[in-house]
Amino acid sequence: MASCSYHLRMLAEYGLVEEAEGGQGREKPWRATARYTVWQGADSEAAEALNTAMAERTSNG
Repeated sequence: MASCSYHLRMLAEYGLVEEAEGGQGREKPWRATARYTVWQGADSEAAEALNTAMAERTSNG
């Protein structure tokens, strides 16, 4: 679980996620800070793969 916390803190450092309200005890819910992400500087194939992965994750959650 420490690894997950580390990665969430790193995403927060870059403004991609933020802590959400409602956690109890050690539970810390997080939420995305934006509905969409633009992959600037990525080649079109990589950007398409990232968009597909993100769309699959959000539709399954």
